[in-house]
Amino acid sequence: MLPHLLDPEKSLAAFPASAQEQHLVEDLGLAPLFTAMAEDDDERREIVERVILRWRCRDAATLRYRQEALTDLSAQPERAEAIFAIAQNSLDLPGQSHQFLLFSKSPSRRLRANTVLMQELLRQLQALRDLGSKEETFHSDALRKLFSRLQQEIDEGFLQAAQEALAALQLDEGVRSAAGADAAGRCVPEALHGGIGNQGWLGKLWRAQHEDAGFSIADRDEAGQTALGKLREQLLTQTAQVLDDAVARVLQFFRLLRDELHFYLAAITLQQKLHQQGLSCCLPEVQEGGGLLGATGLYSPLLPLRGESTVTNDIDARHTPLIIITGANRGGKSTLLRAIGISQLWAESGLYSFAKTMHTSLCQGIFSHFQQEEDAKLQHGKFAEELQRMQDIVPELRARSLVLFNESFAATNEQEGSEIARQITLALRDAGVRIIFVTHLYSFAKNLFDKEGEKILFLRASAEPEAQRFQLLPGAPQASSFAREIYQKIF
Repeated sequence: MLPHLLDPEKSLAAFPASAQEQHLVEDLGLAPLFTAMAEDDDERREIVERVILRWRCRDAATLRYRQEALTDLSAQPERAEAIFAIAQNSLDLPGQSHQFLLFSKSPSRRLRANTVLMQELLRQLQALRDLGSKEETFHSDALRKLFSRLQQEIDEGFLQAAQEALAALQLDEGVRSAAGADAAGRCVPEALHGGIGNQGWLGKLWRAQHEDAGFSIADRDEAGQTALGKLREQLLTQTAQVLDDAVARVLQFFRLLRDELHFYLAAITLQQKLHQQGLSCCLPEVQEGGGLLGATGLYSPLLPLRGESTVTNDIDARHTPLIIITGANRGGKSTLLRAIGISQLWAESGLYSFAKTMHTSLCQGIFSHFQQEEDAKLQHGKFAEELQRMQDIVPELRARSLVLFNESFAATNEQEGSEIARQITLALRDAGVRIIFVTHLYSFAKNLFDKEGEKILFLRASAEPEAQRFQLLPGAPQASSFAREIYQKIF
């Protein structure tokens, strides 16, 4: 049995990192978000990074599956924490002494240790099962199916039979087995039978009939004691291995349950922090095809986490695969680009987006191409670095991939940078790639506006007074570099 809280068919695994993963983290500034979600829990942070960067949803059905589970757990945070606590407590049960016994070569020692451990794990499974039988009910497929399986498989009949079997494996009444002989006449144990114990009249009858059928080994007969010990260990080897596997399976269930809950609890933590500052989060409507996105009240969660004021934007790019953003310096262009990228990542992960409402479509990978600092080792120039990064991204692109460009190809002159940006943008768009491009290259933006303005959403940052800044509105590119406005603001 597996929890399957993130996917109806698959479980969380160690997915390989993408070559562009670190660029995305740095360009979008994701590290503070991961920190806010994990709250100094390194294990939780690793799970969050793994899912958001490497295991986003590839179809709308899986995305809705996660959204419903998140809604369930958000509505009942105490029960979510209680489930997590049971999983964590179960994983804490094997202490150092037990770990030592697990690696022991002695089957009897392993059997003894695992018998005690399995008894405790069964109590934890029962407690987990009982959480699903409370008056409050879960509505998501993920949680309903999890607790339905627990109710069916961990019923009272199973628990009683398991406890009886574990009690017999403590071997308080010794070991009883069938045995045969090999070709050399050596005794070979064949099967372990339950101990006689105190089985009422049957046990008394067996002991009466076999009272004289036995032998004893003298206390000083070390060879006899050793031989009998080897037979006992040989007999218990297979049984110990079966119980080893059973314990490992139960611990694996609790480990996956804990790790998958880490992800949801981290998302709830971030949503609560933003809610405390009066900011909205929403579960976006996501489809598998169509244009880029539409959103109202979209904002960057990085700003409130830094204690800065938040400005929201409305965007409607549901019918275009291309957005060009131009306008004044420090007008909110890069902030909006990051806000879109972050909300898209969170949406595809089945989490809340940072807006009042959001409609978007699934991408086949999200990539970033942001202007970088000069190469400190002076191995190549800034422009060469930009081209190399583009060359690294292209082989990974597919139809419906999303590329976020921020002031790309501006490290050369206006004419050359504009032509390179134009050719790359149109080639990617024609290949089905979705693009959001922040640029100061006027020739590039003006050329696309004149020739294909109806097919592209153009947004422009304002150079107006502070109250109107940082809100980007549809508008044609302007030739001004806004140097006068910048000068007047500073001096």
